[in-house]
Amino acid sequence: MEKVIERIPHMKMRETVELWRNALRILSDRGRAKLHQAAAKVIKEIGREWERRRRAPVDPSEMFKWPGTEADRGSGDLDTSEWIKEGALQYLGYKVGNTDGEIAGVRERILTEIFKGPIPPVFPKTYLDQWGAPSSPARLQKLAETIAALTRNAKRRRDTRMQAAIRDWEHDLEYLYLEYYVGKFHFAWPASAI
Repeated sequence: MEKVIERIPHMKMRETVELWRNALRILSDRGRAKLHQAAAKVIKEIGREWERRRRAPVDPSEMFKWPGTEADRGSGDLDTSEWIKEGALQYLGYKVGNTDGEIAGVRERILTEIFKGPIPPVFPKTYLDQWGAPSSPARLQKLAETIAALTRNAKRRRDTRMQAAIRDWEHDLEYLYLEYYVGKFHFAWPASAI
């Protein structure tokens, strides 16, 4: 375990995220209880490394290109080629639905760590600032608003293939609401109804 922790400062950001995800999966598996303490230590050390990297210059190859808002005259079609292909939730392995979604316990662990811990500094500062500090109302609100928006957009599509994803998102919103919002924060909780 110590050798893994020693390697964390030398890992690429994607490698730290993969190690973080694996540790969360171990913590979600009761059958691997013997490894829970070590997995928790890995998560804590990765969080420290992400905080260190956030204060240090970021390797440009690990940074997302933030889209601009300038628009040339065009045909009126929407070009999404400059959009961020992967937001913080997706980057950290939060996936829903039947195709490659995580089970509820793993998703809940991911959401808990995103709420309570650092977000890796692979995005521009302006984007990271939207997420607020760990365990803050801003962080919880950003999580909830993001998941609620994904749910509403999926419902608008009226695509039956999205039902499992919608069910997972609504489950996760309820988890965040009951676990972190009720009795602690007072901002208006987002609705996923359309």
